[in-house]
Amino acid sequence: MKIWIKNATIITVNENFDVLKNSHVYIEKNKIVHVGKKIPFVPDKIINAKNKVVMPGLINSHTHIAMTLLRNFSDDISLEEWLFKNVFPVEDKLSKEDIYYGAKIGIIEMIQNGTTAFNDMYFFTESIVKAADELKIRAMIGRGMSNADQNVVEEIYNLVRNNKTELISFNIAPHATYTNNKNGLKLALNLSKELKLPIHIHLNETKNDSKKCIKDFKKTQLQLLNDLGYLERHLILAHSIWISNADLHLIENKNVSLVHCPISNAKLASGIMGVNEYLKRGINVSIGNDGPSSNNTLDMFQEMKFASLVSKLKENNPKGLDARKIIEMATVNGAKALGYNNLGRIKKDYLADLIIIDISNISHTPNNNIVNSIIFSTTGYDVDTTIVNGKILYENKKFKIINQNEINKTIKIVNSITKKFK
Repeated sequence: MKIWIKNATIITVNENFDVLKNSHVYIEKNKIVHVGKKIPFVPDKIINAKNKVVMPGLINSHTHIAMTLLRNFSDDISLEEWLFKNVFPVEDKLSKEDIYYGAKIGIIEMIQNGTTAFNDMYFFTESIVKAADELKIRAMIGRGMSNADQNVVEEIYNLVRNNKTELISFNIAPHATYTNNKNGLKLALNLSKELKLPIHIHLNETKNDSKKCIKDFKKTQLQLLNDLGYLERHLILAHSIWISNADLHLIENKNVSLVHCPISNAKLASGIMGVNEYLKRGINVSIGNDGPSSNNTLDMFQEMKFASLVSKLKENNPKGLDARKIIEMATVNGAKALGYNNLGRIKKDYLADLIIIDISNISHTPNNNIVNSIIFSTTGYDVDTTIVNGKILYENKKFKIINQNEINKTIKIVNSITKKFK
């Protein structure tokens, strides 16, 4: 399909972070073919984006999407209590079908809120793949591993071999150092090498899990991963709060991305990532919602605003993380984390994953600074249109990829699943 988006304010997120007024985006098939002035073009579809902002789609770089099923289920406790006493026991009761509907409702929420790609770690991953494929969102998906047995290994082989779709890629996802012994971590590393896939793991999320690694392995988490050979792989490290400055050199100049999940980390009182220090060292940092059970939404606009605010608070510096850096973290940095070099910008020859935001409402009035407005005044409810791979999934605040009756049915089923928890 050929799409012409006209009369837009465009936050390009290109290398100069150009903001273009009254400009145009031209899409052909799954690529952006021109950005800027009007050109001769015969579109199949015209979108008038007057009084609207076009920007790259948001990339949720770390989540557990099917945990929508556990939204508002266990709150106001620490990560360790939340996970081991409440979450793990309930997850044992969930079926493949439950995970499918949990993932489906989460993806619907993300598309509605302007997220066009996500990186997931969970179980019954075939169900998550099915939901993502049906709803045509871009995804990287990994089967969580905790000292995995042969059944889990076979599940991973089948997952990768049986799902060849344009929008879905895979990673190897050892849950954490505190849920894997050395053999479990080595198994994950070997699978990554054999299948040529990235590794996605939780790292230094709390002081307690950081101390536990030193107690169990006599070294820090990064030292452990380095000694095993993890840092020579494409590596996605979720949370990464309690990394010592002495260990940071280990990940400089490596294909390593850290994922900032500020709302979940604040809610569980886990800590605040020192984002600016990482960025100054040239380390790629992106943004994730974490699971909707510890967030408790999948609104990346809320996440971006909070990321900026807690950084200012942590550093006692109002300049902290500014709006430009935050937008880059949620777009082009997220693309890099997922292994793309042609995603996350409104730029010629880039993949056509983009969103249109309505800025005509009161919360954006007056519009003194559009970039700041996106971070400090916008929520997912302001998203008007979501396009993934050149396909319109959501337009004029209505879904094109799924009808309302199916959404209502999914909501009803998800609510019924929660009876298992009582």
